Amino acid sequence: MKTMKKSKFTLIELLVVIGVIAILMAMLLPAIGKVRTQAKKVQARSQMKALEIAIKTYETTYGILPWGGGADIEWDDLATTDMATGASTGAEDDEYDTLLQILTQVNISGAGSDADDKKTEGNIRQTKFLDSPEKFETKSYVDPWGNRFAIALDLDYDNDCTVGGTVLNRTIAIYSFGPNKTDNDGVSVGTDKDDITSWKE
Repeated sequence: MKTMKKSKFTLIELLVVIGVIAILMAMLLPAIGKVRTQAKKVQARSQMKALEIAIKTYETTYGILPWGGGADIEWDDLATTDMATGASTGAEDDEYDTLLQILTQVNISGAGSDADDKKTEGNIRQTKFLDSPEKFETKSYVDPWGNRFAIALDLDYDNDCTVGGTVLNRTIAIYSFGPNKTDNDGVSVGTDKDDITSWKE
């Protein structure tokens, strides 16, 4: 009676299989990276929409945009390094964080001893207009890449607000610096410009 010999892979066959797997992985990794980036862009748009709704609800409640009347305001150019150290190094950081504390009714650590006063003065009913995300107390309200959003508000109610050098026919404009973490004044087309904006898809 003949016994069947077990077939074994030769070294060359194993190397071929490993090579094919390596090629497939090399083709798949960039696609996975693109999917992750796209998912973060969707998350950033969702965050901006929630922030815009919160500001509009505040306006409906109090009859004015947060930060009162006067000149239009834009918070941008907020460096990533500030968030990495947890330290606030500029007035724009403080104002941005105060706005978010007003909307969330949650303090950000390092906001100063008058954080409670600012939060209450800006929202005397202490209404929560925006849910604070995870780690909000230490990181503030940041996009998926760790930057604060840029926010422009039409505080003088002339039906436009300015982002960079662009005048937009809206009362609220928000944008993320995007994957490259560089502020391009809301521009998403052109070399190395990938800002994600609330006013266009």
